[in-house]
Amino acid sequence: MSLSSKEPVLFVGYGPVGSEAARSLRRLYPDLPFVIAGRRLEKAQELAAEVGHAEAMTADIMTPGLGLPKGKRFSCFIPMIKDRALYGMTLAEEQHIPYAAFSEYVYDFAPFIARHIHNPKGAPLLLLGHLHGGSMPVAALELARGFRSIDRLTVSAIFDPVDFGGGGSASSNMVTGNFGVPSYLVRRDRKWEWRRNGSEALNITSSDGRTLPAHGFALPDVITLANETGARSVDMAFALDKTARSFRGEGISHEISVEIEGERHDGVHARERYELEDEAGYAAMSARGAVLCMERMMGLAGGPPVGPGLYNPETLLDPAHVVKRMQQFGTKIRKL
Repeated sequence: MSLSSKEPVLFVGYGPVGSEAARSLRRLYPDLPFVIAGRRLEKAQELAAEVGHAEAMTADIMTPGLGLPKGKRFSCFIPMIKDRALYGMTLAEEQHIPYAAFSEYVYDFAPFIARHIHNPKGAPLLLLGHLHGGSMPVAALELARGFRSIDRLTVSAIFDPVDFGGGGSASSNMVTGNFGVPSYLVRRDRKWEWRRNGSEALNITSSDGRTLPAHGFALPDVITLANETGARSVDMAFALDKTARSFRGEGISHEISVEIEGERHDGVHARERYELEDEAGYAAMSARGAVLCMERMMGLAGGPPVGPGLYNPETLLDPAHVVKRMQQFGTKIRKL
């Protein structure tokens, strides 16, 4: 795959995440052709006109072939909505193009993995249910480089209720993924455990010192962080509440903290906390992470195009590159 390829990137979905993904990839690659598709052609046309060098089409993720024109070929496909019938994955397998199971939680991955086992040479399959399109856990790996061994690694996030229009994007995803499913995955003293939400008191400390009630995450980030760092215990938690910036009346933002406790390379036992804040909000950060994965899978950055196989974000992305990209996009990162 090269920038001269005539085969477009396929976006199915034009909500907050899908729209921002198209905008972000366009900023990085002005000449890359796109197809923007969804059930409402007029919405697809609006986004196609905005990003430019894009064609709008009607598509339905619940229809075989997505209802797209037969014979139309693409270079990469990351559906920005849940692919519950796996028709999107089928399309990617038929065309042998990179595909990501985007916005899927730990318990959603089984059908994708099972299908891939039956057709391992069909397409590159990226399991991308991670926070911020995989960019957050990979960035946390970079922040943890100073540690020789890690006793505990905790990632916390605050989702502003008004992030992207009255809580529609952030709130609905969090409610579906966590309140709708009673348990979340943690690693405690090297053991994997499912914990029931409400069985233990979880709190998050915001950057301005407020203590907020929190819930467990049903995301695969804990697997990435444990496998890559060897941490004895890994936890994730989130709160639906005002971030420090929103609490001050300065507008929305998305706030994340990464806490690491263990032994540094100099032999000193330490506890470090990093805070990340982005005024663009949760959906924008998710879209940008997906874009980093897309450009890597297509061979636009970091190496040649990936071949058929099963991938996680940490097997594709370089942590230092992810942190650099996040900062270029506007994410503020500071060590407390």
